[in-house]
Amino acid sequence: MSESTPINSIAALATATTLSAAIAAGFTTQNMGLLSLIPPDATEPDAIGRELSLGLSAFTAWATTLLLIPAHVAVWFRNRSARAWQVWLAFGAAGYVAYVVHLAIAMFGLFGGALGNWAMSRKASE
Repeated sequence: MSESTPINSIAALATATTLSAAIAAGFTTQNMGLLSLIPPDATEPDAIGRELSLGLSAFTAWATTLLLIPAHVAVWFRNRSARAWQVWLAFGAAGYVAYVVHLAIAMFGLFGGALGNWAMSRKASE
C-alpha cells in the first residue's frame, strides 16, 4: 500500500475542504451572535474577544465529525474488503488531523494555552 490510492486523495481533499469551510464559517459568523461564551446568568463576561476562537473551535469539531462518518461506517466492513480498509484508514487519519486542529484552536485560542483554564472552565459545561 505504498502507492497513493484514490481514497487517500479523496480523504485529503475532503479534509482540506471541510477544514477550509469550517475556518471560513468561523470567521463569517464571529459577530452574528450565533455562538456565545457568556452564560445567561453572568454579570461580567470574561469571554469578550474570544468569539472567533469559539466559532473556529465549534466548526472544526463539526468538520471532524463529518470526516469520521465514512470511517465509522467502513469499520464494520474493513475485514471483508481492501477498499473498506482503505476508506477506514484514510478517513480515520483525516478525522484525526481535523481533531488535532480543533484541539489546537480550543487550547490556544479559546483557553489561552493554559491547561488549568481548560480543565476548570465553566464555559465547557454550561
